[in-house]
Amino acid sequence: GFAKGVVFIIHGYAEHCGRYEHVATALTQQGLDVFALDHMGHGQSDSAWGRRGLLWNYEWLVEDVLLLVHTVRSRYVSRCPGVVPPEASGDGDSGAAKLQPRANVPPFHLLAHSMGGLIGIHVLAKEPEAFSSAVLIGSLIRGPAELEMLRKPMHPLLGPFAAVLHTIAPSLGVKCLDLSTLCHTPCALEQYIEDPLVELGPVPLRTTYEFLRASDAAIDVAKDVRCPVLFLHGEADRITQPAGSHLLYGACGSRDKNLHIVPDGYHDLLNEPGWAETCREVCEWFVQKQQMNESWQSAT
Repeated sequence: GFAKGVVFIIHGYAEHCGRYEHVATALTQQGLDVFALDHMGHGQSDSAWGRRGLLWNYEWLVEDVLLLVHTVRSRYVSRCPGVVPPEASGDGDSGAAKLQPRANVPPFHLLAHSMGGLIGIHVLAKEPEAFSSAVLIGSLIRGPAELEMLRKPMHPLLGPFAAVLHTIAPSLGVKCLDLSTLCHTPCALEQYIEDPLVELGPVPLRTTYEFLRASDAAIDVAKDVRCPVLFLHGEADRITQPAGSHLLYGACGSRDKNLHIVPDGYHDLLNEPGWAETCREVCEWFVQKQQMNESWQSAT
């Protein structure tokens, strides 16, 4: 039979989608199909710039996620009898048509973490009709002090010589991740550190610049988001500041949104000791919003 819904997982910086296998298992047990990818320069995906973790343009990651969503939707459309393929719909903008909600096609949901949340808000803003709901966890809107100090216009790394530095020394690193505050679960932290597909080095200068550029833009485009959004953030998160999720929540244009700050939670809520409860909250959000959407459609 067909899935009740489809969840796209967008992973965070330096990691890969394989770290969400336990989450995907929990979601599939609820009758949801799950899709994910490794971002360019992450996990098993090649880097166009010769170094893992080096991000030259955050918009490329946004487009990669949208390509995955388009591809998956087209496959569901072809499997669903009675659904008109996008190219035959008569809509001049075939790309946009692919992402319109369609009868018999399961609802799409977005689950994004950290840098994934940053990319996710841009995805939701670009295609506001594509998703039935979204959950953004620990979104990278405001980072650690080492990253935030680079926002100052006259900082030597991002001041008058920024354009030159980004071109001639894009891999110049900034150490701004305190892995000891990733999560409270020792075995999960050990697995992260020993994972050969995880990048443990300093964050390339060009990547930090893209983080700042993308986070500033995210606050501007968040007004275009229309689907229900649940923002989750650990209260004790030192890798991405909870203040960032507060900002994003305030800027989000959705009329159905909620912000949950998890008491004492570190950054990686899906690997914290209470990860199962967080996962239940995520599933309940998806199911609840999906049911509300189905009720609205049947009423109209």
